[in-house]
Amino acid sequence: MSRLEELYGGDLYPAERIEGRGEEFQEIENKLDEIWKKLRKKLPPEEFRMVEQLNEEIRKGEAIRNQEGFIYGFRLAVQLLLEGMQPLG
Repeated sequence: MSRLEELYGGDLYPAERIEGRGEEFQEIENKLDEIWKKLRKKLPPEEFRMVEQLNEEIRKGEAIRNQEGFIYGFRLAVQLLLEGMQPLG
């Protein structure tokens, strides 16, 4: 199936296909997991819930930033393609 067919059929979800890869990403994920475990043990439940809420709001902000970056990058790519199609002068 082509990308145009995926787009037409509502099956094109770029955000769902992006996942962290590589050694550096995995190291960060492991460190974050360790920190979460330590916080869960160290903080009283009410305070840990506040930290979880803070994390959720941070992730929402990151999602918005990622979406805006995707849109900007896509528009820039299309503009570059259109400019590249102009005859040489």
